[in-house]
Amino acid sequence: MNIIRILFLILLANPGWGQQATFLSYSGFAFSDMLRTPEHDLILVGKNFSDDEIELRKVSEGGDEIWNLTILFPLDVNMAHLSPANDHHFLLSGNFIQAPDTTTLIIIKFSTEGEILWMSSPKIPKSVEIDDVFQLGDGTFIMTGTSGSFGNPYYSLFHFDSTASILLNATHHLVENDTLLTDDQNTRASIQNRENGYITVVCNDNASGSSINSDATVMQFDSLGELLWKTKLDLGQSDDARCVKQLKDQSILVAGKSTHVLFTSWARAFVTKLDDSGTILWTNFYDSTGLGAPLFGIDILELTNGDLLLTALKIGMPDYNIVVFLLDSLGQEKNRLWLKRNGQNDFSNVMVQVEDNQMAIAGHQGLPNFSNLLVLFPLSILTNTFNPIIDSPLFEAFPNPVSTELTLYYPQIENLGLQLDIYSETGSKLYTGVPKPGMNMQGYPTGTYYFVLTDYKKSQSYVRKVLKIK
Repeated sequence: MNIIRILFLILLANPGWGQQATFLSYSGFAFSDMLRTPEHDLILVGKNFSDDEIELRKVSEGGDEIWNLTILFPLDVNMAHLSPANDHHFLLSGNFIQAPDTTTLIIIKFSTEGEILWMSSPKIPKSVEIDDVFQLGDGTFIMTGTSGSFGNPYYSLFHFDSTASILLNATHHLVENDTLLTDDQNTRASIQNRENGYITVVCNDNASGSSINSDATVMQFDSLGELLWKTKLDLGQSDDARCVKQLKDQSILVAGKSTHVLFTSWARAFVTKLDDSGTILWTNFYDSTGLGAPLFGIDILELTNGDLLLTALKIGMPDYNIVVFLLDSLGQEKNRLWLKRNGQNDFSNVMVQVEDNQMAIAGHQGLPNFSNLLVLFPLSILTNTFNPIIDSPLFEAFPNPVSTELTLYYPQIENLGLQLDIYSETGSKLYTGVPKPGMNMQGYPTGTYYFVLTDYKKSQSYVRKVLKIK
């Protein structure tokens, strides 16, 4: 049976964009990583359910496919990590799923046009789960990941030559593990400081983050694989770090989820900031009505003004799936945005990537009659409103598209305490006033507009995108 795999992309740009929402649909491949090219296109990687095919796909900023490439393998492959090379090309890394204590790694270099330049498959006499690959200034490569068997969890770095075929050196670092139900480590994320080559990684005590007293560990290594510092995050009953980012001041942000109640899926998002020596500066938690359910796709971005965008995707609720937290530089919440997915939920394998002041959320879904999603949304709506909810049934606008008269619906729309703001597709505010059931759109040029209705009594904003046609 052909199971539909879903990619959905949410992009937030500062100050705004000029594209319509674009729905994409790809069958058979579960996307698991993405990166943005210098031209602002997206490159995505995924694999099929049989784990023997890898697909690379490049799409434009507006969601148009530029090229796609399918790679066949003779064995099951765990391959889902993208990174830039030193010469404006790209790297794809992973490993074959083989017997314990033997792992064949995979490194593929490909061009921005989708041409495979070379492929290397070195063997490692250890059981390894690869996290990422980085190219150093001298052209050699570092691959990161977890290794070892039960009772001996290690984080390992493998240093290869410039052909990624000859192992020059390997370092293995034992990670303290006090989890009751498991003794292994689960790699989560790693980043490279492009200035000094240092690599910062996060890993967790176990894959699910549900064991008793599971913790996250943050480590930093130099380009030779030597450990510079190691910091343990013990925030609750189960701590699951999902991403690590480096800020402009060289400090480190780790974001993830933490469960404080034993044997429950309820979780809070958290952000921890560490200085460049691994000292914890602060940790903040983010709760919400309706957020207390399994969380996925947690990522974080530093904006140009020092604010932070924390994104999370939750499952199990029929109304809201994606939440974006706007935080100040100390991690204090300033606002949040909900994206309503019209009752569709139960996403799986969801991950979030945030780069270049744009946010992309990707994942897949096995439900029938479901669409991939690409949404372009002005960040100014998040910064200027109260907890906006996108596409809530409480605030409707019809007909949409509209040429002249637009009808707005909101319970008791003519009551006091309501304000209507209209934004252009680039995020400029065009109108502020008291909402009325009827709006004359005849004087507005054709294009995309965002209608934001704010209920000050509820401290809540509702967003509708309206297309104006001739």
